[in-house]
Amino acid sequence: MEQVSLRPSSAKQEKTFVSVFHELCKKFEFGVAKYSLAAELPHSRTFLMNLTVDILGITVQGIGLTKMQAKHDAAYKMMFQIRETYQAGGTINTVPRVKLVNCCEWLEKLGTLKEDIPKPPTEPTLNPAEVLTEWRLTRHSTLPEYRVVRTSGPSHSKTYFMTCKLSERVTEGEGKSKQAAKNDAAEKMLQILEDEEL
Repeated sequence: MEQVSLRPSSAKQEKTFVSVFHELCKKFEFGVAKYSLAAELPHSRTFLMNLTVDILGITVQGIGLTKMQAKHDAAYKMMFQIRETYQAGGTINTVPRVKLVNCCEWLEKLGTLKEDIPKPPTEPTLNPAEVLTEWRLTRHSTLPEYRVVRTSGPSHSKTYFMTCKLSERVTEGEGKSKQAAKNDAAEKMLQILEDEEL
């Protein structure tokens, strides 16, 4: 997912938009970034996340297939908004212009912001297992391991039970096909990871 990874600023592991924005808030004394879930659209499996920074007087809304993606999208949009305001010669609330200049120069050095806000990750083709794999790949982390642990029911109507293992975390999903069980286990793993990040 584009929202979740940055352009490489060094050979080190890439930072997320949330971690870069947190660092920005600390470095330039913008205060605490407040994230809140605005909406969950179950029919499209989409989450909307608000991000407010009181000192800036700005609230932006991120969108994603998971709460985590929506949070990263919101952080990116907030940084984008700061840069756009600075480039247009404007000011933000009571933040001195010199602080905006320093903030935008810092972002420029990191190579965090692209030319445009990325399109929200709402492709209907993505399933939870793909989302989890892509999310792990952006962090150069170990990929989840899936294993069928048991089946139940008659041969013409089996139910599959599959585990998803990621480091020390293990979830179990079930479904009428191996793919459905895999997606169920992946969705539960994504929920654990989202809860940890929020």
